[in-house]
Amino acid sequence: MEITKELVNSILHYNPETGDLKWKPRNEEMFRQKNRAAQWGKRYAGREAGRVTKTKSGYARKIVKLPDGKDYLAHRVIFLIMSGEWPQKTIDHVNRNATDNRWSNLRLIDLCDNSKNLSLSKSNACGFTGVNWRPCRQRWRAQIMINGKHTHLGYFKTMLDAVSCRIRANKDFGFSEGHGRKSA
Repeated sequence: MEITKELVNSILHYNPETGDLKWKPRNEEMFRQKNRAAQWGKRYAGREAGRVTKTKSGYARKIVKLPDGKDYLAHRVIFLIMSGEWPQKTIDHVNRNATDNRWSNLRLIDLCDNSKNLSLSKSNACGFTGVNWRPCRQRWRAQIMINGKHTHLGYFKTMLDAVSCRIRANKDFGFSEGHGRKSA
């Protein structure tokens, strides 16, 4: 079964203002037994579609099971509903909350640009992305990754100076204001 805009629009209602994705009643043709459509409608029609799952790293996201029996990321299904095309790139949640699927919070970008809107890593010890203590130099180091390569920004006596340098670099290289903050 091919997942098309027409199929998705026949079974799901999307509200771009709120990000809500809800099930619509289904036709008898979608079931092997005719009475299943009425049963399904009583149980699911009008209710929120999908479920929230977490990745191994603890990243929450919404998943929707479509009639082909496969799970799909809700934001990708929403992109199909709104644009008519299956997304060929990454869909970024601007506010970094992957369960917030308002249309204004979704943008189609390539993977490299998506990395400019990452949350703070759980393994980060100092609390700011791209800044760490280098005991061998007794200095704070600031660095940034551009196009998959680490770029050294400098060594600093204080963490504040290293963080300030990294903030300037974030602006210079087009990172989001939320990059490196704790996830929503």
